[in-house]
Amino acid sequence: GRFEADFGGHEPSYNCAPGQSLPVITGEDPAAATRMEWGLTPRWADESFDLINARAETVREKRSFADAFERRRCLVPADGFYEWVERPDDSAGRSSGKRPYRVAFADDRPFAMAGIYERWEPPEPETTQTGLDAFGDARNGADDGGDAVDDGSGGD
Repeated sequence: GRFEADFGGHEPSYNCAPGQSLPVITGEDPAAATRMEWGLTPRWADESFDLINARAETVREKRSFADAFERRRCLVPADGFYEWVERPDDSAGRSSGKRPYRVAFADDRPFAMAGIYERWEPPEPETTQTGLDAFGDARNGADDGGDAVDDGSGGD
């Protein structure tokens, strides 16, 4: 396969959303995929909260992401993802809402999205939580050989 990491019993998921556990590849153990929950709580936070999107343009400057960006990067394997795009206004000038577009290579080959992760311990530790935040720009992915495809669902 495209990735040399052992994915063990990780089953593919076709509709990932924040809060779900996803396989990732870290520099700590690049030979094995690790599961992390999508949603990052900065190490310094007193309470858990989940940041779900970091932007490539600002990830270095944002306090919530800077330490993880410097020290804890990962790869998030996928064969596609959805970008929600605002539909044009209708003839009466009303917003038509957003519509999902699948971003993928034409042959559906796997790729990796850049991600960062953090280990956050609650003030009264019961368990250590890990978080994942993938970042990038879907338009750049499409420009680099990916195809943005309307999934036909109409965003409903």
